[in-house]
Amino acid sequence: MRRVLREPATALDARPEIHLATRSLRAASTRLQVSQKDLLPLLNLVLGTYASGLQGQADFGNALGDQFSVGRPTYWGGLTYEIPWGNRSAKAQYQARQLELRRAGAQLQAVAATIRAEVEIASRDVTTTCREVRSKYQAMLAEQQEVELLTERWRSLAGDQQVAGIVLNDLLDAQDRRAVAELEMVNAQVSHRVAWIQLKRVTGTLCDLSAVTGNEALL
Repeated sequence: MRRVLREPATALDARPEIHLATRSLRAASTRLQVSQKDLLPLLNLVLGTYASGLQGQADFGNALGDQFSVGRPTYWGGLTYEIPWGNRSAKAQYQARQLELRRAGAQLQAVAATIRAEVEIASRDVTTTCREVRSKYQAMLAEQQEVELLTERWRSLAGDQQVAGIVLNDLLDAQDRRAVAELEMVNAQVSHRVAWIQLKRVTGTLCDLSAVTGNEALL
């Protein structure tokens, strides 16, 4: 039961669909914050400077000197304030980003719900096939015990051909039933391993070697 309760958390941490949906949600949240800032008025500080010194005949030396003696450097600064009338474009963009964020959140919830459902189904299949393996194993043991019992009985009746023949027929039938039980046991083990691999797949941990090699113990 503890393992079943842990599987959804493992899937939500490992499945790439969750990672993609989470990144989309974060990106939508960032775009919403940017569009929210666009709603604010624009206030800028503007600074500038100007200096000039002109000399003919490519007289660069005197031109540089005249910048600070003749042309006089000029400095200026100011503020610019901008707010669009009605600000409808920024508001529309902000509303669009809000809808985008809601869609990303709903998509993440849908993906998480789908993954939880897949994990729940796969976990139930593992539990069911595990019980079937145990049941088939007990049935196989019962058939094996019957074969051993009939074998001993047949050997003890070697002098009585008529009764020994009847017991031999029962022994052959029991051996057939044992073979069927062994086959059913193998099929149950295969079904359990397939269910276990499916659980590993839906939890995003299929690369775990225990899912392939069968080192994981039966539940």
